[in-house]
Amino acid sequence: MLMLIAKINMKKTLISTTPLAGLFLLFAGLSTSYGQFLNAPRVSQAASVTQHIGITEITVDYHRPLVNEREVWGKLVPYDGGSPFPWRAGANENTTITFADDVKVEGQDLKAGTYGLHMIPSEGEWIVMFSNNSTSWGSFTYKAEEDALRVNVTPVDTHMSAEALTYVFVDVKADSTVLALRWEKKKVPIKIEVPVHEIAAASFNNELRSVPGFLWRGWNQAAQYSLTNDYDLEQGLKWADQALTNPFAGDKNFTTLKTKADILEKMGKSDESAALMEEALPLGKVGEIHFYGRSFIASEDFDKALEIFKYNKEKHPNDKFTVYVGLARGYQAAGNKKMAIENWKIAIEGAVPAQKPFYEKILASLEEEE
Repeated sequence: MLMLIAKINMKKTLISTTPLAGLFLLFAGLSTSYGQFLNAPRVSQAASVTQHIGITEITVDYHRPLVNEREVWGKLVPYDGGSPFPWRAGANENTTITFADDVKVEGQDLKAGTYGLHMIPSEGEWIVMFSNNSTSWGSFTYKAEEDALRVNVTPVDTHMSAEALTYVFVDVKADSTVLALRWEKKKVPIKIEVPVHEIAAASFNNELRSVPGFLWRGWNQAAQYSLTNDYDLEQGLKWADQALTNPFAGDKNFTTLKTKADILEKMGKSDESAALMEEALPLGKVGEIHFYGRSFIASEDFDKALEIFKYNKEKHPNDKFTVYVGLARGYQAAGNKKMAIENWKIAIEGAVPAQKPFYEKILASLEEEE
C-alpha cells in the first residue's frame, strides 16, 4: 500500500511540474470561459433568418445578445472604432450573410457567397463590412484586406426597444429588400437589390438542359415568364420557338402557338401574331378558346370577344355550359342584355348544382335591370 501511495504522489508531481500541466489548465480555462466543447445552451442564442427575392435566397446566421439593462450604443458597442476590433454585429462566432446569387448592396456589386458581417458604429453613418473570411470567432482576427465590400449606412432611432438583437427583412419588393439589424432602440437598414429577371433567365437556360427541356411546357413556361414580365422578348421568342419546334419537346398546340403570338403582339408584330392565332384556334379546347375570348372583354374589344365565343359554339356544339357562359358574358359586356339573359339561362341549365347559385344571381340582376 505504501508503494502505491508513493507512485500516485510521483504522478501528481510530474503533472504539476511538466508543460503538460499548463496545457491542461489552459484547456480547462477555455472550456469554462471562451469556448464550448459540448452543445450546451448559450446566453446569446443562435438564430437564422432567410428571405427569397425572386429565386435568390438570402440568409443571415447570427447569435442574439440581450440588452440586459446595459447601455449598448457607444458603451457596450463602442463608437468610431473605440475597440481594437470592429463590432461582430452579433455575438459569439462570425455573423454571416449568404447570397445565393450576385446582388447589389447599397448600390454596389457583391458576388454570390457567404461573408462575415462586421460593422463600425458611430453617432452618424455606420460602416458595414462584408468579409471574405466568414469562419472566425467574433471580430478579433478581422483583417480589412479581406473585405469583399464596405458600404455606409445610416441607423435610425426607434421608439420600441428590442431586448434581443434581431435581423429582419423589411420593405420586401419584387427585386429588393432591406435587411435591418434591430437592437435596443436602433435600427440599421441595409438595402439589397437582386437582378431577378437576369437570374431567372440564367436559371431557366440551365434547367432546360435537363428534364424540363424535354417537355414543351418547360420552354413555354420560360417564354411566358418573358412575356408576363416584359423582359428580353427576343429571348422569350426563342423559348417560344423551342416549345413549338424543339426536336425532343416541341408541340404545336393552342398554348404554344398563343404564347408565341402574344410575344409577337407585344413586340409590335400584330400581323404575325394574328396569323398564328388563326392557326391556333382550330387546335383549342373549349376552355382555352373561352378564356381567349374573355381576354378581348378585358381589353374592351367586345366585337372580337363575341366572334371568338361564337366560334367556340360552332367548334364545340355539344358543350352545354362553357360556350354559353362565354356568349352570355360577351353579350353582357357589349350591352345586349336580352341576348345575355337568353344565354345565361342555357348556361345555368348546363351548370353543375354547385355552380348554379352564382350564375343565377347574375341572371336575376340582369332580369331586374330589364
